[in-house]
Amino acid sequence: MNTKLFDFNLNKWVWLLAISPILLISLQLLIYGLVTIRFEYLYFILAIGTLAIVYRDFNCLKKEGVAVEKFGSPASIPTYLYKRSLYFDHCTLYLILWIILIIFVIFLPTSMIISIPQKIYQNFLTNL
Repeated sequence: MNTKLFDFNLNKWVWLLAISPILLISLQLLIYGLVTIRFEYLYFILAIGTLAIVYRDFNCLKKEGVAVEKFGSPASIPTYLYKRSLYFDHCTLYLILWIILIIFVIFLPTSMIISIPQKIYQNFLTNL
């Protein structure tokens, strides 16, 4: 395994992208709790947030002088992550993590996602 895989300056945005489905669904839950709107209408946060992170990674690598044209379009996130891992001779761990988390977030029933903070809050109240 290449030790540059965990180089913070080179890979901070790609690791943030890898865990972004969980971070963004948490943000979505926070906004859902503050605003009276259906949870499903907030999925644009997941899409826009993920694209913002991948474009940030793309631009940071471009600024470092990396030939990012070889990665393909950042809009195609799985392809971008795969080609990025090949270019840097990394394992595809961040790609695999992103795919698992995005599938988890997409296919997890909305009612289950919404009930998680409610259960945490109820446990907190009972332990006081």
